[in-house]
Amino acid sequence: MKKSILFGFVAVLMTACVSVRFPEKINIDIHVPADVDLAKLEVIVDTLRAQSKKVNATVEFKINADKN
Repeated sequence: MKKSILFGFVAVLMTACVSVRFPEKINIDIHVPADVDLAKLEVIVDTLRAQSKKVNATVEFKINADKN
């Protein structure tokens, strides 16, 4: 009985030490066709920026317009 309580206590201590780290900087490359609606693209970028605040990261966007 004592061994199972001790094992349970050690197991709880070991699982409490787990942490998740997100990168400090996130680079996002967006490739879009040349005829894309810029208003829709701004909505997408704003949404991504809002989501990045949840993980406390700096987000850099690079938008590439294809010339095809």
